[in-house]
Amino acid sequence: MKAKGKPIYESLILNELFEDLFPEAPKLLPTEPVEKARARIWIETAGKIPALHAALVRAQTVEEQDTKRKEYYEALRKLADEKDPSGPYFLGDKFSLVDVTISPWVVRDFVLTEHRGWDRAGAGEKWKAWADAIATRPSVINTSSVSGFPHHREAKMTEGNIQTNEQYSKLYESFTTRVA
Repeated sequence: MKAKGKPIYESLILNELFEDLFPEAPKLLPTEPVEKARARIWIETAGKIPALHAALVRAQTVEEQDTKRKEYYEALRKLADEKDPSGPYFLGDKFSLVDVTISPWVVRDFVLTEHRGWDRAGAGEKWKAWADAIATRPSVINTSSVSGFPHHREAKMTEGNIQTNEQYSKLYESFTTRVA
């Protein structure tokens, strides 16, 4: 994305930029400084989830899948343990950037369910309740591309057809050429 003619990238940074660019919109970060800092810590932690998700997607042997699934469950369990218990979202009743950060991996977990023996409850009931709240939130449903390219790529990776970044790049180039 370009802002004032300058490229801005990285989804976590873009999320905070949008918070600043649209001050009239509902806030996704707390305004109280300590709570805001706490939210940023967990946004940073949630930002590490994509690598664990991808590792499980790429795992081809049953042993690799079991190991990666356990690692993923543990990371999600730790994150969910920090969730405010007063509401369905990380900060309680308020949907926040922590929830936004984790939501793409929630809506993609069907690929893991289909191909990797994934079960939301495997990461604990706190995670399952939180993930279910995110997955059923209208703003998440209305902005997800559940049948879009990322899921196609993940399904192909689980089938063993794509295992390297080079293979993914070729598939991505072919996809972007078709939709351009």
